[in-house]
Amino acid sequence: MSEESAFLLHGLFNRPSLNFILGTPGSKKTWLALDLAVSVALGRGWLGYQGPATSALYMDEELGLTAFQQRLRSVFLARRAGPKTPFHFSSITRYDFAQSNDVEQLAAQVRSVGAGLIVIDNLANSLPLMKGKGWGRGPSFDIPFAPCHC
Repeated sequence: MSEESAFLLHGLFNRPSLNFILGTPGSKKTWLALDLAVSVALGRGWLGYQGPATSALYMDEELGLTAFQQRLRSVFLARRAGPKTPFHFSSITRYDFAQSNDVEQLAAQVRSVGAGLIVIDNLANSLPLMKGKGWGRGPSFDIPFAPCHC
């Protein structure tokens, strides 16, 4: 792997890696994650870090389709993203990552869109051991990132 391809964003996110955004409810984690994912898909850099255009897959497991699309529309407008931007999403899929079938379905989706960045917003909603334990809308473990080297 060349040095350039070793990074999703040079000096910030290695490839592959697992990264988390943590914060209290209402601290704009979803906005940050959407901006990151759209920026990576466009290949225009993010917060001063540069990287190649990389297909992004965003798994919304919290907002629901209408609210998610409203936020996504705002970020697309702000970033001047067009309909050919390699950004893909699903909303409220209800994956249960304790189930191998669900893990395989996600892996198939990742492969089908060639995702180099996967955002799962809110991972706690897809991990049964965390459901009902204050993780879902609590102060931590809200949005993980897993740049995929699939």
